[in-house]
Amino acid sequence: MNFLKRWAICLTAGALIFMVSCKDDEESIPDINVGFQVDPESPVAGEEVTFSNASTGGSEFAWDFGDGSTSTSENPKHTFTSSGSYTVVLVVDGFEELTFQRVVTVSDAVPEYAFDPDPIEVGVDITFTASIYNPNSAAVTYTWDFPANAIGEGLDDDGIGTGESIMVRFTSPDAEASIKLTAAIDGGTISSATTVDVKAQLAKNIYFAEKGGNIWSKKVFAKGEAELVDMGISSGMNPLTLDFEDDRLYIFDAGEFVTFSAEAETTPGSISSINFDGTGFTTHITFGLESSYDDAFFGDVVGSNIYFTDRRSDVTMIPTSTTNASWGENGGDANPEAFPTLVKNAELGYYSAWRTDGGATYGWGALNGSFKAIGDTYWWAKNSNHKGLWRFQDADIGVTDQVPASGELLTDYAVRSFEVDNANQKIYFCSNNGLGKGFYSADIDGSNIQLIDDAPADAQGGADEATYITGIVVDNESGKVYWGYRGPDAMGTDPDTGDPIPVDYETNPLWRSGIKMYNLDGTGDVEYFVQDVEVYGLAIDNEKR
Repeated sequence: MNFLKRWAICLTAGALIFMVSCKDDEESIPDINVGFQVDPESPVAGEEVTFSNASTGGSEFAWDFGDGSTSTSENPKHTFTSSGSYTVVLVVDGFEELTFQRVVTVSDAVPEYAFDPDPIEVGVDITFTASIYNPNSAAVTYTWDFPANAIGEGLDDDGIGTGESIMVRFTSPDAEASIKLTAAIDGGTISSATTVDVKAQLAKNIYFAEKGGNIWSKKVFAKGEAELVDMGISSGMNPLTLDFEDDRLYIFDAGEFVTFSAEAETTPGSISSINFDGTGFTTHITFGLESSYDDAFFGDVVGSNIYFTDRRSDVTMIPTSTTNASWGENGGDANPEAFPTLVKNAELGYYSAWRTDGGATYGWGALNGSFKAIGDTYWWAKNSNHKGLWRFQDADIGVTDQVPASGELLTDYAVRSFEVDNANQKIYFCSNNGLGKGFYSADIDGSNIQLIDDAPADAQGGADEATYITGIVVDNESGKVYWGYRGPDAMGTDPDTGDPIPVDYETNPLWRSGIKMYNLDGTGDVEYFVQDVEVYGLAIDNEKR
């Protein structure tokens, strides 16, 4: 059989993948099927290509890549430096009859990009970096085209920017945000386009209660500015306290009056809650109209318990499972089983009728401020004619001949509201008297008092009962303390016309109502987290959502 006949039979038997060696008894050509695979099958210039030898035998392999390069590896890798069509040939064991060839088409290199950080989140600065295979070090100019929800100093209004690297920030989520990158090189232009998944930034949420308005929220972004979200839930008339526990936000509304009044209320106070996303509104308890003294002024939710203070006497505890309860005409005393009092003023050894060691006391009429259950210790703020932060434990209740070992703090200062930063052993508080009105910090033992902000506040009530800052939140991750602030409506009265003089915010930039923030390490200046909202209660959801 001559060679051409053998070649034709081999092509038929070997199909398209292999060149089959056919021999007769007089020849010594090995019986080997020759072939290889290419990955990727359609490479671009500068991209490494893997050639996988699929031959069924042989020990010597000669590769010719068609661009002047060769190899004797069994499974070589090769990079084509220019675009074009290249005939790649493999010869096994030196036999011309054991040959397989394939045309590999190489396209022009396209510009590539990398970005950091990854994944992409809304509000986070992302650096995109361009590159292109450029073996001859030719001059390259890169042009970027970003979608409308991307902003950055290097982008124009149409989202176009230039440069090898560019920093942008996406303002809204988009699962298929389109990006186009064009490289001008060697007198031509080459483009590539892709889509990226921009996710909503996972972040903690701060909730705040607008006085006489709604509940709002805003995410605490590590970078960038989050939008305000109106949750569409009424905050009540005087929502002095918000607290977050077990995926729910609790709203303590003090009702119509937070100052002394002998009148009956037309709008009672209440305690209600919603899920973190604003759904599942639940009323836990509504207070009577007869007296504003019974309303829930300040409170705390820990585990399955809701603690709340009235105006000046008691701390009451109800389970979070309580729904649609009514306080009644005679207050909680009318149904002590349903509304058990945790503690009354006179049930602790701090009370002025009991304390005999000469230490500070409180007594009847000591207005209640913030109340916190922290670990196994309760913290109870008193302001007006009795002052300070008073601490006690369950075993101290009713033991009137012994002062609680937990001790008292800041007894020279009327503490209206406070928050404890255990991580940094600090207390943040506002005071009615003993100190000028303002926002302060102290070491956790009450020493080293520091003024943080003395901007005048729009306070309800007289000097003793002034209600102005009620919501305070500490977030150790962002390294900031946040507090709600209601600035004055006017700087004074015009002596000629009697009209109020509007606040000059250029001269007094920290007099705007809103949520202020300050670094926990004491550095920097007071800044705003939210502006132009009159804020009372404040709470944080520490779960990143």
